[in-house]
Amino acid sequence: MEEVKRIPWSSDLDRKMSRYFDNLPLLRAEVLSGKAEAYSIANELTIILRPELGADGRTHEVVWLASFGRNLNRHIPTVLNRLKAKGFHSIRYHCDLETEKRVMRLVERHGGQQVEAVFRVQLESE
Repeated sequence: MEEVKRIPWSSDLDRKMSRYFDNLPLLRAEVLSGKAEAYSIANELTIILRPELGADGRTHEVVWLASFGRNLNRHIPTVLNRLKAKGFHSIRYHCDLETEKRVMRLVERHGGQQVEAVFRVQLESE
């Protein structure tokens, strides 16, 4: 099984993530506050996860906030097994429309399904 290690937020992680994520300040704040955790898998893939209480108020769920790196398909079983072993019951993903189809293919391969849609009303003019 690949090595999975929790990693602290660092200037190096900040620099790498700034190439991929517009919501970097939010991700940084979540990890630095302890609400979310950053993990490195086999020094190839970095993921940001936030544990939460499930919608039923009894089970535990992980929100997959962000990921970048290589070999996501290869490392998914490691992530799923690790989360199951820690007692989590589900994973929730949020993604933009551009990546939705890729995420759905990946999720469906592992028995997932779409359970909600998110809509946004912009209240401030740009």
